[in-house]
Order: sequence, then structure tokens, then C-alpha cells
Amino acid sequence: MLEGNVAVPDEIPDEMAAEASESLNQLFAAVDRPRLCQIVLQAIAISPLILLLTMDLAKGLTICPEETLATFLTVAQEQFAPQRIKQSLKIDNALSVYSDQHSRKFTFFDGEKRPHGYTPFIHVSDVLFLVPFPGPTPSLIQDRGDYVAWTAIFEAIAPQFVENPDSSLLCCMSSSVARQTSIQDFQNLLKHCSIVITNYTEERLQFDLQGLSQLADVDHQMDIQDQTVPVLDGEFQRRVFTGTLRALHQTSTAPRNKRKSLNALYLPNPHALLEESPYATDGYAVRRIAVQDKHCIRKLPTEDIRWSLAATKGAHHYFHIDSRGDGTFNDVVKGQKLWVLAQPKLKKRQTSTKLWTKENLDVTSLDLSQWDVEAVLLTEGSRLLMRPGTVHAVFTPANAICRGGHFLATSTMPETLYGMIHCFFKGKMLTNIDHPTIQSRINAIVCYFYKALFLGTPDLVTGYLPDISTQDGLQQLIATVCLVELHNMICLESYQPTNEELVAWRLQEDGISIDDALSLYDVSSVAYSSRMENIYSRGRAISVLKATLGRVTTQGEDGKTVDGWNDLFVPMLAWLLVALQGYYNMAFDQAEDTSIENPNIRSQATHRIYGEALAFYSVTHLSNEGDPQDINLAVYIPLTKVKTPLMCTVQGRWSKDNQIKVVECQYIHDVVGIWKAANSDNVYILCKHPGLEHLNEEERGQTIIEGECHEGG
Repeated sequence: MLEGNVAVPDEIPDEMAAEASESLNQLFAAVDRPRLCQIVLQAIAISPLILLLTMDLAKGLTICPEETLATFLTVAQEQFAPQRIKQSLKIDNALSVYSDQHSRKFTFFDGEKRPHGYTPFIHVSDVLFLVPFPGPTPSLIQDRGDYVAWTAIFEAIAPQFVENPDSSLLCCMSSSVARQTSIQDFQNLLKHCSIVITNYTEERLQFDLQGLSQLADVDHQMDIQDQTVPVLDGEFQRRVFTGTLRALHQTSTAPRNKRKSLNALYLPNPHALLEESPYATDGYAVRRIAVQDKHCIRKLPTEDIRWSLAATKGAHHYFHIDSRGDGTFNDVVKGQKLWVLAQPKLKKRQTSTKLWTKENLDVTSLDLSQWDVEAVLLTEGSRLLMRPGTVHAVFTPANAICRGGHFLATSTMPETLYGMIHCFFKGKMLTNIDHPTIQSRINAIVCYFYKALFLGTPDLVTGYLPDISTQDGLQQLIATVCLVELHNMICLESYQPTNEELVAWRLQEDGISIDDALSLYDVSSVAYSSRMENIYSRGRAISVLKATLGRVTTQGEDGKTVDGWNDLFVPMLAWLLVALQGYYNMAFDQAEDTSIENPNIRSQATHRIYGEALAFYSVTHLSNEGDPQDINLAVYIPLTKVKTPLMCTVQGRWSKDNQIKVVECQYIHDVVGIWKAANSDNVYILCKHPGLEHLNEEERGQTIIEGECHEGG
């Protein structure tokens, strides 16, 4: 076999063989150049690039000056390193300019409707970055930083709660008024808008080491967002580093040229006190659960739903919704937070499956002309109660410490239902922290409804139960029942194989893989206790609904009697199922394209590439030291438009132009099977090849015999 050439078997078409040979010959001709060889080999070490791509990359690099090559490698190592390890936070490096050098000034209003002037302190990047892909040559892009995005948000804010309270997304009240408001009135108010209570919380902390130590050990390593780092191509993970609260404090007192905007976004607060509140139905429901109430939680999971926040001046978070349809409360115990709320001008779009499935949607730069945008400046002592599914962004005008948590309210159960559906399909884009215990808290509410509305257990506190004599109350109950019926369907854990070691071992004893157990027997990562909770909750919910509908007479707008079960509940559940199917289809079409055709994906080791193998080759070329080196290669037809919207389904399509690709055999992960729909171009990847058990180890790629080359398909 000649150096750098490919021995072509007769089994593949001549034109395809010629293309493969030419591509490989060009590649090895390129890497014979000593300096370029070093560059390309470094690039290959960064990530297992398809060799055909490496060839194109090498061509582009030959025209770049030496310093550009070095810069490219630095960027490539940062961007394309497989499974990026979080780097340590640096707080002593000099920074570029901040926006308070600009003269732009804005006015925000606090919960008492007092104005506050503010000149933004926002990192301004405005620099050029070298980006290697897409295209065969590195390209320069300009990052404008956060200043432009946030000033656009500030300009869109309309203080409706000051100018026109009746149409506002916010209702502001003093702590004395809040404490005199009944549970029922509080629930009704929350049904329509979020609430700000001024001078509510008495806790105060200083933004120093002693104050921060009340949140966590100041030397404990945690995720901290460094918002002086530019965002490239929407990849906000570049800003996440490992740091400490001590570092957060140090940068808050550093000289101006070293002061950073840092955000410690999630500090669990498992020891938080659970106060009685007129809005948190889940908290009250858990207190009503007795020992004999089977398969219900006995206490609220505070480690999951209570947290603290710490951020330095200028830290922020772009538009998102909170996890899985939870309501949120936030107390400012030090500093200030600007809370920006947004709602589509066409309100019915909030429940539309099209709201978050628009192609190339960027939640960091919404078309604010289509949204009503309000903001309130939360000062020390203020508490914000935010409705489920509320689109919001948060900015930190001054160093801030907050305490907060999540809750479920009876009056907002429809919003919880819609928020949970949105987060199931688009959670990666829409939310920042996941709180999976919401199912247990919903089940606790259902158990409370069951005891009060079905068993007739006396309820000494009024206001938490849905008022079934009203249309709103009936809608809240039906939404809760629909939510319980859909529990497993809109839970990501239902689509993931079990992670319980004992279960996996028992399956293995029976010769069943965890993937097969998921697809064949629905053995998922949902815990047994959670499954039992859901089973009992469905039974309780149906019993409550039937009993309730049997006690009330429902009339339509025409005055005719309506069958609550067949005309209200069943159609709503059916509508939701149809909507879920439509949402699935749209999310599938808009799902992340992980095919080799996507230049941002094809170089990443953490994404899989699927293809039909045509032939295998062994080629020899000289290394930098002049020694012959063998490389085993596979020629294949790639599966394009690969999408994995629900984490358990892989779908793609064969290339229509019969293009071929080449990959090193060491990067072949496994042999899998496919299933093709009879009346569709879609190809589905199976967990394993159906004939794999009939192959020996050598045929399955488990053994490589030196000096031999095997063909396969």
C-alpha cells in the first residue's frame, strides 16, 4: 500500500471510490507540511473531526498568518473541547469598559411608586472574535455585549402599575394591607397579576463575608456566572465558572478596572422556615396530609424549592420562565433587583403551542413590540409573588442578596398546567433551573382536594379550595385533574432509562438492557415512589371531579345544561392531547439539528453522527518523525437532519445526493439498527442492531486483527 494512497475495493461505485480517494489523498498531501501537520493534529486532538472536514480546515489554515493560526487554536480549544470542564473563576484580570461611562439614564419605580434614576452598569464588549466555523476559513464576528440588549429592554418598559394600575401585570401593596387580605382575595388577585409587597421581610444581611456566609460556606465551590465573558452564538455556558462567595465579595470591593458582574444563581436553602401564606396551596396541603394518606409526601422538599441568590452590580438574566409551571416568591434582603415582566400583547398567545416554537427564536432579544413590558425595582424588604409561566428578566442595579422559593396556588393551576407543557418541550431554552419535585406537590394538593371535596373532611381554613360555584373555580379543578392525567407524559424522566443501580442489575440478570427496558416495559428513571404517587393521585383526582360535577349544575351561555364530564373535562383533556401532538411536531421540526451537515455540531465530540458504512480502509502515511503510521478509516453515507427532541427518539433522513463521508474507525461508537417508515423519508435509530447477537466479536468490531482490513455495510 503506497503512502497516502487508498486501496479501493471493487464493491463500491467507481465515482464514489474516486471521490473518497481524492479527498484522502488531498488530506495527506496537506498534512505532510510540517507546520500545518502540527496544526491539524492539534485540531484533531481537540475533537474527533471528520477527516473530510479536517481537510477543508487545513486548506483554510494554509492562507492564515502564523499568529492567526495560534489564535484559531486557542478559540478552537475553548469552543470545541469535548465535554467542556468548567474553569476556575478569575477575579484579578483587567476588564474592558463598562456602560456607566455612557451618559444614558433611566427611571425605574419601586413598589411604593417612587422613582429611582439609574445609569446602567453593564459590560460593553464591542470587540472582534475569531470564530472558525462555519466555513472553511476562520471568520471574525463582532460581539456587542449586553449593553445594547438591556438598553432595549429598559426602553420598552412601561410603568403601568404607576400610570394605569387596572391594566398592569403587577399589583403593589404594603405589608399591612397584605396581612389583612383574606386567603380567597389573595388567590383571586394572584389569578390576574403578580404581586409586590413592600416592607414585608424583616431579614437583613450585609454584602460582606459575614452576610454571604448566611447563604453558604464562603469557600464552597459553586457555579458562578461571569458576565464579563462574551456570549458567542447564544452559548451562555461560556459564562459559567467554578468559584466561591469569597470571590464574589472580593470583586464587589475591587478597583473599578477589576470589578466584575457575577451571579451566584442558585444556592439551595434546605433549612428555610416554611411560613403559612395565603397563596401557597401546596404548603397548606402538605400540612393537611395524615399518616393514613398513602403515597403522599409528608413535608415540603425545601432543599429543592427554597434557595438564596447573590449577585454583584450589573449581574442579570435574560427573558425566561421559571421551572415546570411553579409560582415564585423573591425577597430582597440586601441591595436591589429590577424585575422585568413581559406578556404577549395578544394574551391568548400565552397558551399557544406556537409561542416558543418560532424558528431561530432568541429569548434574549424578543421582539418587544409584540409584548407588554413592565418592571418594578425591588428594594430591601420587598417580596415579589410571581405567577406561574410569567416571562421575566432580572437585572441587578446594586449588589444584592435574595431569599426565595417556589409555590403552587389553586387560583393559578391552569397557568401551572400550561407552564409545565412549555417547559417540557422548550425547557432548555426557557428556564434556568429545574425543580422536579413539583409533581409530588401537585399530588399533595390533589390529596387535600380529595379529603375535603370527596371524603368531606372538615376544612377549618377557607380559601385554598377551588370555588366550584364559579366558572374560574371549576376551570381550576379541571386543569388540576388534566395536569395529573398528563403527569407521566410531560415528564422528561419518563423518557430516560432507569438510573437505579439495583433495577439495572436485576434487568441485566434477565438479559435486558436499560434502554430495552424503557422502550419495551416503560422502566424509566421515574422512581417507584413517584409512580405510586401518580397512580394514587390520578384515582383521587377523578373521584374528586366526578363527585364535584355530580353536586353542581353547569349551564352554557345559552342557558342549556352542560354535562360537566363529557362536555367540559373530556374535551379539555382531548384538546390538550391534540395540542401536545402539535407541540411535539413543531418542537421536532425545530429541534436542534445534530447532523453532520450542521457545521457547529459536526466537530463536537459530544454529539453522535449516524451513517451507513460502505467500506473500511487502512491507509499509511509518515508521521512528523518520519515513521510510517497506519490509520483505519470508514467510508459511509451520513444520516442528515438528525434530531432528538425528546431525548429518547433519534430521527433523520438519508442524504438525497448520495454524498459520502470519511471517519476514523476509532471514533465509531457502536453498531445500531434502523427502522424506516413505509410512507415517509424518516429513518429512526434503534437502540442496537437487530442482528448483533448473530455476529462474532470480530464482526462486531470488538477485536481488530493487525494487518487486516474488513469491509462491512
